[in-house]
Amino acid sequence: MFDEEKVKVMTKLAIYEKGEGKKDLPLSKYYKRDYIKYNILKTVVYSTFAYWLIIAGLILINLEKLLTKINDIKYINVVAALIIGYVVFLIFYSIITKCVYTKKYEKAVPKIIIYNFLLKKLMKYYEDRENSIIIRDHSEDIRYGGEHSEYDDFIKH
Repeated sequence: MFDEEKVKVMTKLAIYEKGEGKKDLPLSKYYKRDYIKYNILKTVVYSTFAYWLIIAGLILINLEKLLTKINDIKYINVVAALIIGYVVFLIFYSIITKCVYTKKYEKAVPKIIIYNFLLKKLMKYYEDRENSIIIRDHSEDIRYGGEHSEYDDFIKH
């Protein structure tokens, strides 16, 4: 017979793994600080690419105006403005990333704790079952006068 409580635990674990667990369980591999730093690093890479792509697009859109004023442009000021803009862009997106991934991690942790609790509970069921089988095997040995052979099992059936 199946233990009803064990089936409930297994069902809860399976539902979580198929649903929210797909997003939450990979977070359990990281400490909070490492998870946030990793995602900030990804954001820095992607936002660097996006920033310079936007700048390239703006240059291409305004190429005619830039070519007419090419001799009047102060390149030091342009480079300084681009670098300052880049730093502000990175800081802005890094702060947003930190807030988003901190909230995401903190939201997932209680669910992962419950998942781990249910997993330990299920493992305890299997350990208890294994221990009861071992005890039952030894009691059969005693009942039949010690060790018995495969022939004894054949006779029983």
